[in-house]
Formats: sequence, C-alpha cells, structure tokens
Amino acid sequence: MPSKRMHGMALLTAIWILALLLVMVAGFAAMVHSELEVARNFGDLTKARWAARAGFYRAQVEVEQRAASTYTTLDGGSQLGISAADESVTLGDGVTYQTVIEDEAGKVNINTASSTVLSTLFSEEVADAIIDWRDTDSTPQPNGAEDDYYIGLATPYHCKNAPFTTVDELLLVKGITRDMLDAVVTEDGLKLRELLTVASTDTNTDADGQARVNIATATKDQLTSALGSVFTSREFDAIIKQRTSSAFTSPADLLKVPNLAREKVMAAFDKLTTTQDKARPGLVNINTAPAEVLAALPGMDAATAQAVVQERTDNGAFTDVGQLLRMDQVSNELFMGIANLLTARSKIFRVVAAGQCKDGMSQSITCVLQADAAGGQSSQILYWQE
Repeated sequence: MPSKRMHGMALLTAIWILALLLVMVAGFAAMVHSELEVARNFGDLTKARWAARAGFYRAQVEVEQRAASTYTTLDGGSQLGISAADESVTLGDGVTYQTVIEDEAGKVNINTASSTVLSTLFSEEVADAIIDWRDTDSTPQPNGAEDDYYIGLATPYHCKNAPFTTVDELLLVKGITRDMLDAVVTEDGLKLRELLTVASTDTNTDADGQARVNIATATKDQLTSALGSVFTSREFDAIIKQRTSSAFTSPADLLKVPNLAREKVMAAFDKLTTTQDKARPGLVNINTAPAEVLAALPGMDAATAQAVVQERTDNGAFTDVGQLLRMDQVSNELFMGIANLLTARSKIFRVVAAGQCKDGMSQSITCVLQADAAGGQSSQILYWQE
C-alpha cells in the first residue's frame, strides 16, 4: 500500500504540473491578446493610411482645378484646409481625414532667392552660406562657406555646389539649426521652414496661355498688334523712345515713360515680357504668399506687405501682377523693383494629408504635386513621403 510520503509526492507533483499548465495557459492567452492587439493596430493603421490617401486624392482634384484657372488663390490665404467632416464625406467606422494644401509659389524659393531676400529671413552670414551651397563655384561669399569650411568639420562633408533638393537640406549649411527652421515666424503660427521651398516655377505666358510680347525688342507694328487697344500710336512712339535711352529690364519699366498712365500699364502688363525664357522659376504668388514672404521682397516693408494681403482679402484675388498698381501703397518705384519677382498663379503645391481612426491611430502623407504646365486636368508627383 502506498505510503503517506508517496501520496504527498504525487500531490506536490500534480500541483506543480497544474501550476505549469496555468502559466502556459496564461502565456498563451497573453500571446493571443498581443497578437489580436497587433492585428487590430495593423487594421487601424491600414484604415488610417487609406484615409490619408483619400485625403490626398481629394487634394489632387482641388490642385488641378485651381491650377487650371488663369490665376491661383487659396481663398485669400496661404493654406487651404479640406476635411472629410467639413465636406460630409463618410468613410465608415469613425475614420476621417484632414488635408492641407500649400502653394509652393507662396514661399521663398531658396534655390533662386537673392542675397537681399534671404537676408530678410536669415542673417547675412547664413544668407551668404546658402548661396555658396547652391552655386556652382568654389569661391565663398564675403560671409559664406565653401569646401574649406565643411571639410574641416568634426564629421566632414563637401559643399554641394548645386541646387537644394529639399528644405531640410538647409540643416547641412553653415549656421543653420533645426531650432532656427522650426521657429514660429508668422502671427498665424507658420514656422520658418513653412515659408521656404525648393520648387516653384511659372510659364512665361499671359493669362490666356499665349506667348508674351517682348517689350524690350518688339517693333511698333508688333506692339500695336498686341496692345493697340491699350496704347495710342503716340504712346507707342514714346515707349520706343524711352527704351532706346534706357533699356527695359521689366515690363514695369513702362512706368518710366513720361505721361503714361498707371492704368494703362496695369492693363498691358500681363501681355508683356523682357525675356525669351519659357520657364520662370522662383516667382512669388501675390495671391497666396503670407505677409512675411511679401515683406522679404526688395523695397517692401511689413505695412505694405500686409496691405497687399488685406487687398486680396477685401477685393478679391489679383488676376495678374499688374493689378498691384490698383493699390495706392504700391509706388511706381516699388513696383519696378519687385514686378519681375512676382506672379499671380501657381503650378506646384505641397499636400499634407492625415488619416485618423476613431481610436486615435493616424497616418500621414506629404507630397509635392505639379499641375500640367498647359493647364490641363492632370498632375504629377514630384515628392512623396508616407
């Protein structure tokens, strides 16, 4: 007959086996719970990703429609927000999206901006270093930096001597820090990096998509054919006389012609050019640029820049750059100084689309879209980050 000792050993073994089984069951339950949580999170992440893509596709349609217009506006501001909730779009299961569209022509292009413009946003030293980074030579600006500086760093690298590919590339430039780019610089909370771009361009055509007339070289017959409804024969003679004594570098130089009314210059401006270049990179859109970007232009001050923003808010978008002359705050001298740096339309936009599930899981997409240069209902992706 088994002894009490053997009974005790059997009971103890059973208890240990039971305990082990309980641990295994608990572990299995925890693993199943964990896998279910991972599966649930993956499902929510997938929903959020596709919601973000829905927001992107909605923004793509908006971009193509606005770029097809003869002028481009984001409803008077520098950004346009679109959300599923605002448009009563139902994605199901509490999923939604929020999308922000930014006009790249409403920013300062760091690949084309002059030292004067850059110096209003950065110090002179940083402005010179930016120009040295993007130019093709190895001769430093007075306060800039070329290979000699970058090779001497603790972690050495070469000066690019080529255009910037992204705004974040500025972090490689002497004197620029992340805190500097992330500093809030506008009253509505925009950061410095949000005022900068590497991609903005316009075509050298009028609002109807027609080639402009070169006011610096066109004959009287050519000028009459294009602008006979604006100027008289005597005014054409005065224009030709003026450009003979002082070469035109911008259509705005028409303001130098004696007794030529501002209203006539305004009416003719969009039809004229002084360059044969088909593309004009880096122009700033007066309909979408915030006051801080406009104030960076040569001769502009904060008050005049704010007046431009207020004008487009109160009286509607500028249909072309010449319409700045409807403003008393824009003098002839100021207009002649900035007209060649401006446009009233855009072809390149940044889209940030965020999808979100009801439990807070989110996913975002950042991309840059270029609308068809001919104004068609299509666009191409220049940059994509997901």
